Amino acid sequence: MPDIPRKISVKALRAPARTPKLVIDTNLFVSGLLNPHSGKPAKLIEFLPLRQKRYQLLVSREIFREYETVLNRFERISPAKRKSLLAKIKSHSHWISPQKRFVVIKDDPADDKFLECAVAGDADFIVSGDKHLLSLEEFQGIKIITIDECLRLLR
Repeated sequence: MPDIPRKISVKALRAPARTPKLVIDTNLFVSGLLNPHSGKPAKLIEFLPLRQKRYQLLVSREIFREYETVLNRFERISPAKRKSLLAKIKSHSHWISPQKRFVVIKDDPADDKFLECAVAGDADFIVSGDKHLLSLEEFQGIKIITIDECLRLLR
């Protein structure tokens, strides 16, 4: 996943005083499982379960279904690893039921579900490697950040 140039200042990326609420795009969990011993997305998976309270993971049913569907496409990811990650997400997430639908990302409307969950859950950040989401930079006061920016926040 290529790095997308960012113009967000370090000051603008300060985590809130409380535990930050994150919506995490599917591509990061896939990358984390494909490269479990290296790679930045694996760090987010390491923080599950969220006992250390590094972040609160916000998930909607629609997002969770995408996690399941996409993870199951990758034969390189063992069924045990998929099942383990999905169980952690299922049990350690804050479940959100978005009531409002958005039509924002014309080139990939399926990505709108991440915006919907973030708004409904009052998220601080959406973490993604997806160019469609990252190009927004911010949506209704919610910053859309890369994995690098997220890991800086969670240190």
